[in-house]
Amino acid sequence: MPSSSFIEYKEAIGILEHTSKHISLVTETIKNKILPKLSHRHRLLDVGAGAGNITKILQSEFDEAVAVEINPELKNAYHQTNIKLYNSDFMNVVLEGKFDLVICSHVMYHLNKSEMSAFIDKLLSLVNPGGYCFIALMAPRGQNHKFHEAFNPDYINSKLIITILNERQITYDRIEVQNSFTTNNSRSMCNLLKFFAIEDCQTKATKDLNAEEMKQIEIKAEQQAIECNTAAEFELQQEEDYFVIPRF
Repeated sequence: MPSSSFIEYKEAIGILEHTSKHISLVTETIKNKILPKLSHRHRLLDVGAGAGNITKILQSEFDEAVAVEINPELKNAYHQTNIKLYNSDFMNVVLEGKFDLVICSHVMYHLNKSEMSAFIDKLLSLVNPGGYCFIALMAPRGQNHKFHEAFNPDYINSKLIITILNERQITYDRIEVQNSFTTNNSRSMCNLLKFFAIEDCQTKATKDLNAEEMKQIEIKAEQQAIECNTAAEFELQQEEDYFVIPRF
């Protein structure tokens, strides 16, 4: 990661967690579009679960909830819960049995395109017949997409999911949603934008970015932050696609 003087990671993650509608958008979509269709609600799997916020909301709907999260610093978030945590990389973890619902929400940005097909194959292989897989990813449209595209026109977004599913002739429903992130000053918005540029858009290792590349990130983030200015706050709009994939 770049030095904390370049990006304040704690602040950026706090903005994502506290101003985004991500958790409510995902959980309400699942409750309205998937749960009524499930004939069984025995097992739930959340891949790349983070601190387990989505899992914790949905676990009461299932007999068992399982989470896969690679970050060891998030282990404590699962203490005093009934969620079974695998602190591991998803592609290397061995999971017992299958699940009635498999969730993968805003996780795939860090994959290489060559890894996407195998990742999706594993997700789908873990779904029971009659169950569903739910995937959420940023869409190639809207304000935050334009910012990402300025750094890397080939960054991972929902277009690649559509291509893979269509090539495999896999049935799915796609739901378009709008999310947003807000701050009360330009500095915090600029910090969030630098976070996106580093975490979602860079093709080389962050430690290999030179001073000029970091300067360009800073300049573009500052310019975008100005465009996010509204009358009362700074707001960044993000278009997203949700994929509801039934398994037969």
